[in-house]
Amino acid sequence: MQHAVLPKANEISDNANVIEKFNDPLDFTLIWLDRGLSNVTTDIQRTLTHLHQLTNNVLTFDDVDKWDSYMKNNDKTNLFLIVAGSLSENVLLKVDCIRHVDSVFIFCFNQATYEHLLLSSKFKKLVGVYNNTKDLIESVEKHAHLMIKQLAIFKFFDKKQHTLGRNTGSFFWFQVLLYVLRQMPKTAQSQEDMLEHCTNYYRDNSLELTRIEEFRRTYNADMAISWYTRDTFIYRMVNQALRTENIDALYLFRVIRLGHMA
Repeated sequence: MQHAVLPKANEISDNANVIEKFNDPLDFTLIWLDRGLSNVTTDIQRTLTHLHQLTNNVLTFDDVDKWDSYMKNNDKTNLFLIVAGSLSENVLLKVDCIRHVDSVFIFCFNQATYEHLLLSSKFKKLVGVYNNTKDLIESVEKHAHLMIKQLAIFKFFDKKQHTLGRNTGSFFWFQVLLYVLRQMPKTAQSQEDMLEHCTNYYRDNSLELTRIEEFRRTYNADMAISWYTRDTFIYRMVNQALRTENIDALYLFRVIRLGHMA
């Protein structure tokens, strides 16, 4: 049986960003389903070690029936699933209707064999196909950070909704506002206005000024998630605008696809 490419320990452990421990109370459970896990090799153990560095909640299954039984009898939220390529299509069909499965990652040696699944509209939860541990871990970490940030925002608004009382309409109005902002056209001038505001705000912070210039040179709509998951001016200022319901700031940041964040 051929396995995915597993790098040496220092190829991942030297990268603090890849294996940063999640301290957020909104943790997630990571499930790895692969018949090859019945024989835990050194490479598999090393991959498990890296996965445990992302979350304490790592479950492994080498039997599809046992995995299926677990999924039917557990309703834990925030589940991430890593699955072998040979099992992927059937598993993807099953998890599509399981609400608490957030994302699926295919981990296999023959990456090209399963990449066509990414093109199918049936598999909306499929994030990517990976044949090496480093790329897999980086992708899991990035999407876990995004999920945790989104849940934190939703939790904030849910709490706010329950405390509004007679002002519940204000919460609905704010959601409508976010929807309208998402529909507004994004122009070069709107991006420049946003960056000018950020430059003024961070005028004494050389690191953030460098990141602002990087954003100006490289940003496109497909990069909204990657920019938001980085600890930069985008994440801080957008979150601040959402927390404070700052209409002017939200309008300014309409360049970023707010649909990914609220």
